[in-house]
Amino acid sequence: MRRAKKPEDLQNIINKDQFSSFEAIIKSINKTGVKIQNLIIGVDFSNSNEFSGTCKYKQSMHSRSSPYKKCLMSLKSCFNQLDVNNIFAFKFGCEDTTDQKVLPLVSEEKLISFDEVIRGYENAVNNVELSGPTSYQPLFEKAMELSEKKMSLLLILTDGDISNKERDKNALIELSKFPVACCAIGFGDGPFDVMDEFDDMKGRKFDNFQFVEYEDGMDVGLDAFQEVSSQMEDAKLLGYL
Repeated sequence: MRRAKKPEDLQNIINKDQFSSFEAIIKSINKTGVKIQNLIIGVDFSNSNEFSGTCKYKQSMHSRSSPYKKCLMSLKSCFNQLDVNNIFAFKFGCEDTTDQKVLPLVSEEKLISFDEVIRGYENAVNNVELSGPTSYQPLFEKAMELSEKKMSLLLILTDGDISNKERDKNALIELSKFPVACCAIGFGDGPFDVMDEFDDMKGRKFDNFQFVEYEDGMDVGLDAFQEVSSQMEDAKLLGYL
């Protein structure tokens, strides 16, 4: 794998998919010599989830047969293999958060296991009031707060409908000054043009964002975490760890 020799070169490099199995991803992550200390999960509870999956799912995406829950269930074994030290889960875009803040998905910000994330999501579906507008900035800021000198993996589950693209672009640039590898998984009918734009955006210290569109039956871990080992190498090269 060809890597940049100088930190300043990373601003011009977009990481590419290169793995054919999740086992190969784990092996590449282990080769970096860096451990993922924090897993940070953000779940989008904006009102657009009510209709942005109409064509694909014929119902709200936070319904009983939610694609969000299916995705979380698929990711459970992946995160067990990653063996992260700390798990945090947040909700955003709902009536209690709008585009101003994030709140813990369950009563405690820090969780014991990935099973708690799934149970927390199930409970939130029954109790959270969908709302908006939606912004990733508060979630990016929370990841910055938690990541201080600790490699963190930020997973965003979203329908991709945000209210202020420039605000979030600037926040993503700021996030690139921290050891955070960000993976966004998009649900519903799209369009996901903004997510694709973030994926290839210039101006960041390194390529810290990958986007994939969720499809039933996909290998979520394989598709979503293709760039994580490269992002970890970049964070190390930049002296963030």
